[in-house]
Amino acid sequence: MPESPPMNSGSPSDPRMLARLRHLELRSRAIADSLLPGRHPHPRPGWSVEFSQHREYSPGDDLRHVDWKATARADRLLIRRFQDETSLAVRLIVDASPSMSVGDRTETAGSETGPTKFRAAAEIAAALAWIVVRGRDAVGLELIGGEERVEIEPSDEPSQWRRFAERLAQVEPRSLERPASSTATASDTSVSSESLWYRGLRRAAERIAPGSVVIAISDWVDDPEPLAGWLRLLGERRRCDLRAVQILTRDELELPDLVDALFTNVEGGNAVRIDAASLRRAYAERVRSELERLERTFGAHGATYRRGTVDEDPVPLIRELLLPGSR
Repeated sequence: MPESPPMNSGSPSDPRMLARLRHLELRSRAIADSLLPGRHPHPRPGWSVEFSQHREYSPGDDLRHVDWKATARADRLLIRRFQDETSLAVRLIVDASPSMSVGDRTETAGSETGPTKFRAAAEIAAALAWIVVRGRDAVGLELIGGEERVEIEPSDEPSQWRRFAERLAQVEPRSLERPASSTATASDTSVSSESLWYRGLRRAAERIAPGSVVIAISDWVDDPEPLAGWLRLLGERRRCDLRAVQILTRDELELPDLVDALFTNVEGGNAVRIDAASLRRAYAERVRSELERLERTFGAHGATYRRGTVDEDPVPLIRELLLPGSR
């Protein structure tokens, strides 16, 4: 396998996608190199299947794989276990719901690859996939919560990263914009987005192989109540290693500087004056409470949880995410 995942010769025609694809490649390479300095090539060459170790015979195993010499020494029937039986399976799940289209207003204006939450999530996912492919392990991708579900089945092929990057570069969540003729309220649209994300998580859980490493990247702004069921299904029933990344904007964590303002109800006519300082304090307290609640939910089910913002260097977050026992 080459030092870096190969890029296909057929280039996308959309200049914006090309820019995103190139950005993902450069960032993934840089992040992987900073996390894996001087790493030696994996001992398994390409697609070949190598003997790794032994395991005890189970009914139904192919007798052609019995190691008779090892069996004689151990006085029990031993089967050769091959490298493909012991390789890691990683499933990346990325939130493509409308709330992921948000970025810090001062930084995204006029930028095609600006740091929206989805672009930051895509960068982290691409870097993780690069690292997994470089380690000759299988990695799969699922984008859920958007207009269509995107799924790339796990594979350890060297070309897998290219498939990842192309889909991540193609997708751009759309913000929820209510048509003029619609009577839907803001709460209606948030419920719709929430159900898409959690419904997608449940469906994804049904397809994930037991024992997989599952990394879900989202803003996790929905009510965490349905999250517990998903965590129980994967963590307790399927014995998966669960790791969650939360990506937020600075504006979501802390309200920008405001001045006192007068808000008028366009239907009722009544007006309310807002004390900006009090509003910022109340908002900060509510955010702190919700983040602590989310962290408790993940922790109660043995899941790793890390949080970052769209403008932060993702390397420290990814390093912590990959550390053994990082919970």
